[in-house]
Amino acid sequence: MDKLEKYIEDNHKDFDIENPSDKVWKNISHELNENDTTPTSFGWIWKAAAVLLFISTFYLLTDKYFFNQKQLATADPEMQEFLEAEEFFTRQINEKKSLLASYKSEEVTTEFLSDLANLDSMYLSLKKEMKATGTNDRVLDALIQNLQIKMEILNQQLMILERLKTQKNENDLQI
Repeated sequence: MDKLEKYIEDNHKDFDIENPSDKVWKNISHELNENDTTPTSFGWIWKAAAVLLFISTFYLLTDKYFFNQKQLATADPEMQEFLEAEEFFTRQINEKKSLLASYKSEEVTTEFLSDLANLDSMYLSLKKEMKATGTNDRVLDALIQNLQIKMEILNQQLMILERLKTQKNENDLQI
């Protein structure tokens, strides 16, 4: 045992006399509460929505890939036109979803997520109908319209979020 250890051991009681004041403990508690990142009560909704969005996007992309592989060789010109439009809209929708993911999840409304989920569900139903009945102008038009509506909803949501971000920045500057 060296001299320092012996000194500390011999004078151990003298070192334990002082305790931090209550003010120190209050400051520590206050800092811990400020850094508290517990999820809100709606946290599970956002997680569920993100999972639903991921699953529907994955399903649409894989379904589109396998469907395209089967149909490209025998597709009529109208079907090829639809497939090109579907590919364009799917790419645009995925870009908008990526932009949307860059915003805080609290700013995304549940109504928006519900509308998007409903459109995904209707799209899948229309795809099943098309597979069952074959190429049908009415179904193809409905599928394209569904994709267009989805694009419009995503664009509107992005505009709303951008306005909220701008307003928040202006409010922060005024403070």
